[in-house]
Amino acid sequence: MLALDLIDRRTMWRDYWIEWGLAAVFIFVHEWLEWQVAAATGAAVPFSRILAPVLVAAFAFPVVAWIVSRIDQWRLRR
Repeated sequence: MLALDLIDRRTMWRDYWIEWGLAAVFIFVHEWLEWQVAAATGAAVPFSRILAPVLVAAFAFPVVAWIVSRIDQWRLRR
């Protein structure tokens, strides 16, 4: 979250696609770090296993962002 805040301060006028890309990158980095921890503790998990959660999360981001924007619009109208 702190990294997203720092990026937000540097790119004030960014597009929705940049948000989506940043979310996908951070999700991938998080999954990769989990994979590293699992490998360090002796769990032999193939790297290809982290691709499915990353893809699902990356493709779910637009839907979740849309839902959040609708809730925010509803909140502001009240």
